[in-house]
Amino acid sequence: MHSSTDHLVLLCLVLAVDALFCAAVAVAAGLLARSSGLSIAAAILRGGVAFAGSATLSLAFLSFLQSNI
Repeated sequence: MHSSTDHLVLLCLVLAVDALFCAAVAVAAGLLARSSGLSIAAAILRGGVAFAGSATLSLAFLSFLQSNI
């Protein structure tokens, strides 16, 4: 049987991994945008949009998983 502390620790770990995944997506999108010739500001903006999009999708997926467990 899982205690509430175990559940909280697992949730924090999953959110940390999710944040790292979203940061990696943002860096990749920014580098790809910069290599395609966009300015630095536009590449940073593209990375920010990619971070926000991947965070939204992954948190929606995690919410879906949480409701089904």
